[in-house]
Amino acid sequence: MSWSKLFVIVNALVFVGFGLGFFLMPEQLYQNLTDSVPATASALVDTHATYGGLSLAYGAVLLWTALEDAVRGLKYVLLAMACMATARVVGIIVAGEANLTMYSFLVTELIVAALAVVLLKRTSAG
Repeated sequence: MSWSKLFVIVNALVFVGFGLGFFLMPEQLYQNLTDSVPATASALVDTHATYGGLSLAYGAVLLWTALEDAVRGLKYVLLAMACMATARVVGIIVAGEANLTMYSFLVTELIVAALAVVLLKRTSAG
């Protein structure tokens, strides 16, 4: 198995795990990550759908893509991490503060994006 394929599969499993967690116990995870809970029933429903359902779907897409075309999977990982990091920075600027978990996620997103770039360059050079 190539490093690219393994990298995409690991990212897929992270998204699947995140999605399952928010699908099955959204209030607990939301509390752990943001120091708060969704304030209304609609906010909880949206948490199930967005953090749970969308993360599960994205993880499945990454798994599927890893099996067919690891290079495309690397591009998907790079795109997701770059967009998440950019949106997180905007959120931190707009909110004016964030907990340590948000900064940890930002650093992780930047590292994963950088690793995706390295693997993409390595794949196209080889």
